[in-house]
Amino acid sequence: MAFGGAGVVDITFIAPVLAVALAEVIGETRERLQGGPGGEGRSPSLLKNLKAPLKPFLGGKEDKGSDG
Repeated sequence: MAFGGAGVVDITFIAPVLAVALAEVIGETRERLQGGPGGEGRSPSLLKNLKAPLKPFLGGKEDKGSDG
């Protein structure tokens, strides 16, 4: 596979990026299929933020309650 004039050099830099992207997609898919992060021994506020990590930044109202 050649992505340009220096195919070996290109593959040396592209392969790790593709490997990390593939691992991330597979890991996130498996986590979603099993229902999200495990909840044993974790605080409710941590679990809430793990399930919707960007909600406070995207205009959602943040719950100011206790950690439980």
